[in-house]
Amino acid sequence: MALNDQHVRALLAACQDTHTTELTCDEFLDAMPAYAELCVAGKEASPALAAVRAHERLCVNCRDECHGLVQLLAEQPSKP
Repeated sequence: MALNDQHVRALLAACQDTHTTELTCDEFLDAMPAYAELCVAGKEASPALAAVRAHERLCVNCRDECHGLVQLLAEQPSKP
């Protein structure tokens, strides 16, 4: 399979976003509820959740799981 320019750019971006210490998927899933609530509220992730945000950008499976939770939370009625 030949790589086009878009694929090469995506691979280079992923390499730049990769850090020496990364969260595992299990660690991401543990932190995902708090991160998803921030996403729904439109708030920026705190520095403590920076690794969570980085994992979400790099891991397609976790990004899909988080996107599903964000959608579910966004559809819930607001609490008074």
